Amino acid sequence: MAQKIKLKTLEVVDSSTGETKALDVSDYAFMAIQQRRKTKEVFTMFFQEPLADLARDRELWGRPRAVLDFLASRLNYENYVAVPQVEIARELGLNRHNVNAAIKLLVEKDILLPGPKLGHTPSYRMNSRWGWRGSLKLVPERRRQEITEVFDRMTEGAKATQESNPQQLDFKENKDPHQDPVS
Repeated sequence: MAQKIKLKTLEVVDSSTGETKALDVSDYAFMAIQQRRKTKEVFTMFFQEPLADLARDRELWGRPRAVLDFLASRLNYENYVAVPQVEIARELGLNRHNVNAAIKLLVEKDILLPGPKLGHTPSYRMNSRWGWRGSLKLVPERRRQEITEVFDRMTEGAKATQESNPQQLDFKENKDPHQDPVS
C-alpha cells in the first residue's frame, strides 16, 4: 500500500564529521523498504547446481536420497548431524541395514563426511558443497577444510591399498634371459 508522506526537511548525520544537518528533501526521491522479519522456522540453505547433480546421480535415487533428505532436515550449525540409524530407519520405514548402506554410499561419494562419534552414534557433516546451515561467512573456510579432508582420506586409502598389495619393482637393468650375452 503506497502512502505519501510530506516532508520538507530531513535531519541527516554526516558520517565523516558526525555533524547533524538539515537536508532539503524536495530534490530527492525516497523509497521505504519494510524490514525483513526473522523467521522462527529452522532452515538450511542448499546450492542449486549441486542439487541438480544429486538428482542426476542414479545411485542416489530412492533410499539413499531419502536418508540424505532426512539427515538434512536434522542438520545442526556448520552441517553437523548425529542421528542413530535405528531412528532414521523407524522414521523412514526402512530396514536399519538399508540405512547403513545408504549412509555408506553418501560417505563414499563425499556428500557426508565422517565426524566424531557421540557415544554409540556416529556423527557426520554434510559437505558444504551441497548445502549449509550456519553463518555464510564460514562457508569458504569450511570448503577448504573439506577439500583437505577428502584429499587426505584418498591418499590414506591409496597408501593402505599399496601396503596390502605391494608390488616388487626391479629398477635394475631389465635383461631378457633368452638373449645371448654380448661380449
